Amino acid sequence: MSESAIHSLLRQSFPISNKADWLRTAAAEIDGKDPAEILAWKLDGLTFSPYYDRADTASLQYLKNFELPPSPHAHAGARFWENLPQLVITDEKKDNTTLLHQLNNGADGIILDLRNRQTVDIAGLLDQVDWRFCNVSFFVTDAILENLLASYVQKKNYEPHSLSGTVWWNHLPEKNIPKLSSLSHLTHFRRWGIVADAASPVEEIANVLTKAARVMDALTEEGVEKEMAWRNLALSLPVDTDFFCSIAKLKALRLLWFQLAHAFGIPPTDSMALHLHVRSTPWVNEKFQPHGNLLKATTAAMAAVMGGCNALTIHAEDATNSTMTRMARNASSILREESHLDKVADPLAGTYAVQEMTHALAHAAWALLQQNLQQP
Repeated sequence: MSESAIHSLLRQSFPISNKADWLRTAAAEIDGKDPAEILAWKLDGLTFSPYYDRADTASLQYLKNFELPPSPHAHAGARFWENLPQLVITDEKKDNTTLLHQLNNGADGIILDLRNRQTVDIAGLLDQVDWRFCNVSFFVTDAILENLLASYVQKKNYEPHSLSGTVWWNHLPEKNIPKLSSLSHLTHFRRWGIVADAASPVEEIANVLTKAARVMDALTEEGVEKEMAWRNLALSLPVDTDFFCSIAKLKALRLLWFQLAHAFGIPPTDSMALHLHVRSTPWVNEKFQPHGNLLKATTAAMAAVMGGCNALTIHAEDATNSTMTRMARNASSILREESHLDKVADPLAGTYAVQEMTHALAHAAWALLQQNLQQP
């Protein structure tokens, strides 16, 4: 049977329905009440319909410009993201063993949490790690890392373009920002990673963009060229158990990042695109124990991937439990290798409900961002 014949048979077997049909059927199931009112739901002060069709999103065609493009990664599918476990550093020798185990068992890189360290033996920590083939990122509170890392890179004689990673800051200041100038030659290494605190979706988007805008202002005022400053920014957001909301939040953030770039006069090139890290923090709910965090992490990871993350960190419920850390690390691998979420660049492109949510969240967050920037 030809493809056109198959389509014709499908249309005959499943007649086209519309919103009016759904509303009529839904009303019959809820004693004649108005489903558009009874079944409407709210998110962050915004009201959403229980049902959307093409007519509802006719004015949102601009969102096609923000669909996720296929990954340019030579050895990956259309949808590529990095699986980055986070490791709190307490003992370089022991932690090196853990780090190597992570990298040899599915991780694409590592985030080294140095927030409780005054100094660190970089060479010992990264012993037997070939940085050229993985992402090595750092979570810090101050600039102690700069000289140590610059010296290590020079000693290893790495090519500047071969290293990737991000320096994530617990609280990146908005004045006298650590420049990490000795690392500026590393073209794929971002120096100013901004971590968003958990809040409502609109607040998370607006607050992290407010921080980015103020950091940009400070850096350019202190003499950093604006393209260099922008290219070195990265954002990290949490995702929770609300699947579609998390997806729409990430899509709205990427949309507004483009708007903010335009406001700063940044050209829309691939090198200036948003680098978005998404994290799933531990979740314990007695109703779902002992596998509550496994369920939450899987839901959050799917939302992160479909929402457009570049890197993903799944936190284990107990980082000292080897089984839990393995399950957290393997979430990305299963979604990639078994669920095949890497095969389609943007599987939710054009979905009516997600489009409506993305547009509404972006509109509300942009308004809040403007309010934030008017405050001293």
